[in-house]
Amino acid sequence: MKIAMWNIRGLGAIEKKVTVRRLLKDEHIDLIGLVETKHMDITIWDIRKLWGQQNAEWVHSPAVNGSGGLVVA
Repeated sequence: MKIAMWNIRGLGAIEKKVTVRRLLKDEHIDLIGLVETKHMDITIWDIRKLWGQQNAEWVHSPAVNGSGGLVVA
């Protein structure tokens, strides 16, 4: 099992989403933790954009006042 943790410092930019998706694909990551997402809400659509699969599971702790946020998928 491959696990990755990354202090992403904001997940809003398209370039970061592309980089995360490439990392997941190229390194065959099974579990990823993204810290400092700066998102109040993460939806199934956000996870599908990153993971590229229909059946990924995730948990999210929202950002507070534009800082923080954690996603584990």
